[in-house]
Amino acid sequence: MGKTKICCLDVSKEILDYLSKDFDVYNGSLGKRINIPEKGGIKLLLNYNFPDNLHEYDILIDEMKKEDCIPYKIEENKRKIIIGGNSTYFISNYYENLFDPIPFACELLKIEFTKKKDKIPIKILFQKAQYNIDYELINEIDNSSEKYQFSNYDHIKDCTKDVISGQKVTLCDNKISKVLFEKFLNKITYSQTYFNPYKNKEETNEFSSNIFFIPLLKNSNGDIVSYAFKGENEITFMLPQIESKLELLKILFNEILYSNFSEYFPTITANAWTKQTIYGLPGNNKLLENIEANKQSYIEQKQKLETDIENNNLKYNFLHT
Repeated sequence: MGKTKICCLDVSKEILDYLSKDFDVYNGSLGKRINIPEKGGIKLLLNYNFPDNLHEYDILIDEMKKEDCIPYKIEENKRKIIIGGNSTYFISNYYENLFDPIPFACELLKIEFTKKKDKIPIKILFQKAQYNIDYELINEIDNSSEKYQFSNYDHIKDCTKDVISGQKVTLCDNKISKVLFEKFLNKITYSQTYFNPYKNKEETNEFSSNIFFIPLLKNSNGDIVSYAFKGENEITFMLPQIESKLELLKILFNEILYSNFSEYFPTITANAWTKQTIYGLPGNNKLLENIEANKQSYIEQKQKLETDIENNNLKYNFLHT
């Protein structure tokens, strides 16, 4: 039985190190933006990094806020292998000084996940505002061209509403919201709001139904800024931006994913989540408290006996002398 495979895209080293203790983790990327030194006509290539066997990965974690830029290098934007009559490049427009490959890579990622048939993937995302990029592809052999437009949300179910930023958020009326975010409320920022894709159905607050949409956080206008969603093709946790991402992920895995989606984690000790305090059986917490109290009593008794032994040694030391 192999470890759960997790594909991480542009996440921090501390998250990679933590997940690698229990899972098979791939350190991938949707690509980095490229600074363009000249205006117009620069040939460019995508620079994403996905595993070849992406259909075998059950979980995707994507840091959507990607700020890295790299300088343009000719050798990195030149095809090493040309087969048949296909030698295509992205061409920068005359007004561009930055090439953003990420939305196009999002579309390719979506296509790769359509090849996954064994189970629907769980996608965990730290949000960023939605945006679109126009691309022009040129085949330098026959000079044919094609134009596309893709979004940085193309690899997930797009529930985007308005691009709006803020820091003031409130919990939604469900246990999942409280478990995930109660301790982080003053440390959260957002830049995108969302809508319930099931317009004619009530929002749910549990994972029991086959299809669900669970709002997790709302802003001061009452707009959704974080949610959990399960559709026909994916399970999505759209999370806000937060400095303590690793801590939030630990809570998400330990208190939400292991218990509600245990089939995705076969190598995690069976029912390990039941050992957590919040899932304790009736009376267990009181017994655990008694154990701690007895530990403290034992420590105090031991300290007293050690003091008595020391005093007794002093009292009768003359016999040894």
